Formats: sequence, C-alpha cells, structure tokens
Amino acid sequence: MLEDRNALKEELRAEIEAELKAENAEDAANKTTQKNIALMDGRIITMRPPKLLDLRIASNNAKDEVDQTVTLISNLTGITKKELDNMLLIDFQKLQKAFESFLS
Repeated sequence: MLEDRNALKEELRAEIEAELKAENAEDAANKTTQKNIALMDGRIITMRPPKLLDLRIASNNAKDEVDQTVTLISNLTGITKKELDNMLLIDFQKLQKAFESFLS
C-alpha cells in the first residue's frame, strides 16, 4: 500500500515537472516571465524575474558567492534563507538553474 502511494506520488511529481518544463520552455524567449519550479516534496515555487536592485541588495549583504545566490533566490521566491539552508540540494539546484535561466 505504501509502495503504491509512493509510486503514485512520484508519478504525479513527474507529470507536474513535465508540465512545468513545457511551460518554462514556452517562456524561454521571454526573460521577464516568472518561472514555476517543482520541488521534490511536491511544492511548486514561483520565481519572479530579477531586477538590478535584487543584485545590489544581495551583493551588499553577501559574504561570498553562495551567500549572494541564497539571498537572490530568497528575494525572488519569498523562501526564507533558513528554509533554503534546510532544502535538499537537488531542489536548491533547480532554483539556481531557474535563476540562471533569467540571465542567459
């Protein structure tokens, strides 16, 4: 029963990720569109496009590049730095990738 439930949960997560990937692909040409990121726990996080002010705030308050990235992602998603610190690395990497997609 638990295996069936986990399999269903994984299948739903994969479907949501596929839908979000297709959605984000459509928006790839438009760097001013917010992005939706599916996390491993099933949450969907919305990231708004960065502004120069976001970079300035993160640069002024950061000790190093990692801290700057955490500050930027926190500001763009509304997720606290403490939540990001406790996030699975694979999920943080998804958020990093979404952030970087605004820049390339």
